[in-house]
Formats: sequence, C-alpha cells, structure tokens
Amino acid sequence: MQFKTAVRARGLDVISVYTIANPNPDDLSYGTGDDLSLHEYDGAIESIAAAVTGRFRPRAVIACTEPAVPTADRLAALLGLAGNPVETTAARRDKWHMRLLAAERGVPTPTFHLVGSPAEIPAAVARTGYPCIIKPTTGAASHGVTLLTSPADSLDALPERDVFGGPVAQRLVEEYVHGPEYAVNTFTRDGQHTVIDVWRKHQPDDRPYDQPYWNACQVPADDAVTPSLRRFAHQVLDAFDIRHGPCHIELKTENGRPRLIEIGARLPGAHIPELWLSEGGFDAFGACVDLLLRRQVPHPVLRLAGLGGVGDDVLGQCFIGHAGPEAVLHGIDGLDEVARLPEVVAVHRNALVGRPLRTTSDLESVALTVALRASGPEHFLRLCDLVRATVVLRTEERIPAAVPGGGAR
Repeated sequence: MQFKTAVRARGLDVISVYTIANPNPDDLSYGTGDDLSLHEYDGAIESIAAAVTGRFRPRAVIACTEPAVPTADRLAALLGLAGNPVETTAARRDKWHMRLLAAERGVPTPTFHLVGSPAEIPAAVARTGYPCIIKPTTGAASHGVTLLTSPADSLDALPERDVFGGPVAQRLVEEYVHGPEYAVNTFTRDGQHTVIDVWRKHQPDDRPYDQPYWNACQVPADDAVTPSLRRFAHQVLDAFDIRHGPCHIELKTENGRPRLIEIGARLPGAHIPELWLSEGGFDAFGACVDLLLRRQVPHPVLRLAGLGGVGDDVLGQCFIGHAGPEAVLHGIDGLDEVARLPEVVAVHRNALVGRPLRTTSDLESVALTVALRASGPEHFLRLCDLVRATVVLRTEERIPAAVPGGGAR
C-alpha cells in the first residue's frame, strides 16, 4: 500500500499487476486503491502491456516484491520506461541464475550445486561438505533455508512451496560461509549508485545458523569494515546490471573478504523503509517513484549511521522468536514495559494471542520485532538483552485435534 500511496500522492493512476495469487479471498485490501488490477498469472506480459496502454499512458514500473522483479523489468522494456536489462533479470531473482552470473562476472559467492529434487541432495551435500546450506532458488526471508551440520540432520521438513506459494522446483546446496553477515541498501539512477546504509546481523553465539533474524543494527560510517562493504556493493550492482531503482544486498565476510549471498532489486523488508521515514524523514517509497519518473530525487542524506541530523544514533531491530515446537500463544508478558522504553520506536507483532505459533525459522515466523534507536552498536546490543529479559511469550504446546473414531490429526 505504501507504493500505491506514493503514486497517488503524485497525481498518478495506480495500476497493479499482481504476481502472487491472493492467499485470502476475503482480504478486500488486495486490490484496494487500484485504478486497474491485472494478474500476471492470468496472461502473458504482452497482454498486460496492451491492457495498460489501451487505457493509460504508463510512466513508471515498480517492483514491490521479489516475484515482481522479472515482471517489472519485462514490462518496463515493453513500455519503453526506465528499468533494468531484461537479459539479466533472471539473475536478479532466481538464486541459481544469480550464482551463475556472479561467477561469470567475478563476484565471490559460496560454492554451490543445483538440485532438482530432495533425492539429489545427499550427493550434492557430499560434494559440498558440512556445514552446508540448502535453499529454494525462488525463496525469500530465509523461508525454507536449512542448515545441515552432519549426516544425522533430517531433510524431512523441506517445504514443497516457497514463501510466495509457488512450487519449489529447484534448490541450491551451498557451502556455509563463516563470519559476520551484513545487508547493504542502495539506490541507483542511470547507473550511478548511492549506498543508503549498512546493517549487521548479530547472532547469540558463533555456531552456524540458518535463521538470521536475531538482532540487526546499522553499521556506523566510521566502522573499519564500512569502506570495503561499500566497494563490494558497487561491484555487485555493476555486475548485475542495476541501472535504476533500489537494491538490498546480503553478504557475509570470511576472513575479511565479502561474498555475495543474494541481491534483491527492491527495497529492504522487515520495516526498514518505515524506520527511515519515521526516524530520518526519508520516504523511500516516494523516492522510488520519483526516480523512475525521472524526477529530482532528494539525495538520501541518511549517512550510514544517524540518518542525517540526529547525531551518532543507529537504528536496529530485536527479533523475538519462538524456539520450541509449534504451540498456541496465550499472551505476551512484558510488552507494555518494553514499549515504554525511550529507545523503542516501534513494535511489530506477527504472533496473535490464541493462534498457533510455529517454531521461528524465517522472518515470517518471527513473533515480535522491536525497533530501537540507540547511541551506538554496543548500546543497541545492551538494549536487545534488556528486551529479551523482559518479554516472555506464554505458550502451550499444541495438541493435535482428535480424529473421529480415534487417533489424532
């Protein structure tokens, strides 16, 4: 809805091309605010372009989700609008093509093997070694990402569909990269790149992990690692033919050397654009629209820390998850106390009282996200410890419903 609001605020019509089927037919907001709603899964891109030009004069095409990246690139090319090259669009979405293009253009990545079915995974793991990571090529937000540390680890829980509801036809089996994990957020106009900020993802300990959502915090501009991450981000953006729009680059550094985990030709998720707006006054959604309209875009003077004009503060997020088996959430203790902390700028709840609470394994299953503004990374981490010591998820293990005639379902 934020993009629709930004478009409407500029006096333009809103044409939505949905690349994901509505998971909830009762959700009336799915097409709310549209002057025209189209569905990619109902027709070819050429038909969509014809439907748009038959009634409107299109000005810009914006990708709002991962599945929309190839659609937006192809539509922009058909309509003669600003976009990124169609020839490399698959590499900006599908992780197999992403790895291939990175290898071709000299961007370091983990070693990897492509598998087409779970039966092929053991042979790929034998070539990769332990620990290793298995991930759907079309996933996002760590959904379906699985860490294997030994032959005893089970493959029974691999999902058959990705986070967007599409079938998982291929997976990558890739080397586990040890070392810190970072995210770099950028804007590009006519091939000129601007790094907005850099975030580091913190874990509770040094063990290998497949669930990166624990603590995440902006990296200060004067941190020793910042220049090399900025240079690497520019290398990635050039290699992947980014000409226009935002990007979210995820990477890990092993022995100080960056390796690309993935690139998303889109704004970051996890409410980061909302934090930019509320704490720094930077409207990333509006900036995307203006950039593609070829309008003047205010320079995102966010600095890597401080968001411009707010001293040396950094923004961060503490992700509260559920580590046990699937349960029913009965309540959240300490939430009011945490919300009153002066450093808390927002609290986002995914988990609902009285509803099932599954084991946290990705962003979608995080129970609670607490957004913080701290005087630096060390202060941020102390605040996260305080939040975790205060918030308690009260749960009861979910008991399978009885099946008529005995047994359980």
